[in-house]
Amino acid sequence: MIDKHLHFTGSLSPTYVYRKLQESNQAFLDKYSILSPDDLSYTFVSMFGNDYKLNQQKFNEMYSLVQSVTKPKNTNEIYQTYRLATRELALNLARFGISEYTIIAGPDITIDNTYKRYIGMIQGFEDVEKLHKAAKGKICITFIRTQSGELKNYSYKLLSDICKLLQQEPFKSRCVGFDISGYEYPDKNILESNLCVLSEIIEISKTFCLKTTVGLHAGEIITGTTQDELYDEYFVNLSKLQLDNIGHGTYLWANDTKQKILKLFSGHTRFDLCPGSNALLTPIKRIDSNRLDMLNKCGVEYTINRDDPLFFNNWRQR
Repeated sequence: MIDKHLHFTGSLSPTYVYRKLQESNQAFLDKYSILSPDDLSYTFVSMFGNDYKLNQQKFNEMYSLVQSVTKPKNTNEIYQTYRLATRELALNLARFGISEYTIIAGPDITIDNTYKRYIGMIQGFEDVEKLHKAAKGKICITFIRTQSGELKNYSYKLLSDICKLLQQEPFKSRCVGFDISGYEYPDKNILESNLCVLSEIIEISKTFCLKTTVGLHAGEIITGTTQDELYDEYFVNLSKLQLDNIGHGTYLWANDTKQKILKLFSGHTRFDLCPGSNALLTPIKRIDSNRLDMLNKCGVEYTINRDDPLFFNNWRQR
């Protein structure tokens, strides 16, 4: 099986996270009577209810919890932490037959720490690939926007330094794409900033002759908005950039009235759909055949992905 859209934190092995919680947050395990790694994923998914807005809050809380116990304590631990975490992540994916996958992971704020982070991840992949010959892990470098609207790990200089890094192995073969993720509600300044940063990424990637893809998380949880005009214009402008992929894109494919805009992405942009996210974090409870037929009718390529299986417990998704 192939998965094009797996977030690093949300795809960590339950065994790894369980062990980290034992080390630094036993109170959480006791509170929910979590006695094993298998209990952990079941507990996470059981925290979701029927209200998708409350589920979004729960999801953010879970993410923060896992990040708080799995992030390295200091810069000296970055390499080894990411190597071990990625090794266990890759072993767990292999356990479920997921052999080819792209992990979405952000850079650090300096190129030195970014180097340690990504080389640790790559060597974690390699550790597992010695045991599972069919396995192949790749990385999509994502710049993350916070709820305050800030791209917390983005600067033109860091982007340039990363592109220099990607000219050499093993980064050249493993770091296969760029992305912007995080907060993306219709806000004129944020949407314009996304377009600007994407243009910079495309421009500098060409300057360094990189073969990396350029994509964006867009329209993830927005299935209807009072600012349709603003958001429609945003997607039209995105289509002009001819991005390689859009994560989720729910805003377009979930609404029959948006087919005219959806068709603008035909032939050049792949939509990476995530049913687990839709079921819990949006009013769209499933991606039915009518939605897929609409994508096919509009000529838009798409993939089906797990997104954050640690929280959605959809490791066995077909």
